[in-house]
Amino acid sequence: MREQEVTLAIEKYLRKKNWEILSLNNPFSGKSVWIKPIGGFRGKGTLIPDIIARKEKIYLIVESYEKLKIKDIGKLEKYSKPEYLDSIKEIFDEESPVLVKAMSYPEPIKLHGYPKDFIVFGIDNNYAVSSYIGKDNYFFEKREFINSNKNIFI
Repeated sequence: MREQEVTLAIEKYLRKKNWEILSLNNPFSGKSVWIKPIGGFRGKGTLIPDIIARKEKIYLIVESYEKLKIKDIGKLEKYSKPEYLDSIKEIFDEESPVLVKAMSYPEPIKLHGYPKDFIVFGIDNNYAVSSYIGKDNYFFEKREFINSNKNIFI
């Protein structure tokens, strides 16, 4: 399964769960948002997430992969840095967004070794989506993600 197929499966899944898709990095969408670090020079350090979705003040940032590489986790962790968070606030005119980071890739899913605040989406060969959230660096299948005393139904 290609990265583009993974991204489109997640987009469809999130729309069914009533998430507003703010950005979709897909050659056919024409709707991708570039997150440039505040104070950055030209395009240096720019991040382009595969999906940015919103529900209330909760912003879900999704990166999709054909196959997971541990170095990919570092890219998602950058979004919490002040220079990127400030950029997100500015782009979406949101004073205090709650960021939730997610990775998506084809199953089988490795269920350990991720930061515990990540969501992991697994896509099977029929494009069905399973969601997992972390606890003590191990991941379990869940139907909701709890952050800032809010339930985010995934």
